[in-house]
Amino acid sequence: MNSNKLGGIEMTNRIADISLRKAARIAVFLFLILAVCGIFAQVVRSNLIVSGEEATTDSMIKTGGAHMNVVLPKKSLLVLFSYHHNNTEKIANVFAKVLDAQIKTPQQINPEELQEYSLIGFGSGIYDQKHHISLLDLADKLPQVTNRKAFIFSTSGVTRKFALDHSGDDPHSPLREKLQSKGYMIVDEFNCAGFNTNSFLKLFGGMNKGRPNAEDLKHAEEFAQNLKQNARGL
Repeated sequence: MNSNKLGGIEMTNRIADISLRKAARIAVFLFLILAVCGIFAQVVRSNLIVSGEEATTDSMIKTGGAHMNVVLPKKSLLVLFSYHHNNTEKIANVFAKVLDAQIKTPQQINPEELQEYSLIGFGSGIYDQKHHISLLDLADKLPQVTNRKAFIFSTSGVTRKFALDHSGDDPHSPLREKLQSKGYMIVDEFNCAGFNTNSFLKLFGGMNKGRPNAEDLKHAEEFAQNLKQNARGL
């Protein structure tokens, strides 16, 4: 074999050797970039998860072509039954504004969907010293949860405070006990007087006419503001 051929083969081998070394360096470089991107994505993911009350949604984040689940904070919900004079609805509307909450009736609720919310208020007028039967029935159907935050509210002809001050039954007890048995943590309770024309009372123009009034609504707003602040730390 002549020297020219030998030189050509040697040159080819050198070029191949250089190419392999370059390819190896590029592969290592790409591996390091992918590793850094993976660590960064994990940090972002951990910062997006709300500890203790995360709700995985269908929302996705795209990072370098890969999809990552985003865990978003959940909203508040008010489950309300308000019928005769819409007394309790007036209170619920104040709560909804402060808490940025949805309002649904018990009939509109799928028990499983309540797990999508971080704070739930249950409220109605008081009937025979307890909340409306539709709320009590809903409470019986709720799935078991762990320390889910809830609050109870109501309006009534005879206020809860008056009943408790005079050794009467607590009208919130039946609903509270059902919710607690399902694992709900009752963070607060609200009650105020409501216009009542039930039974013979309508013959005398009813009782608590004009209630809830402006002062009741102010108390409801203060209650919701405190609830909003305190519930964050529970």
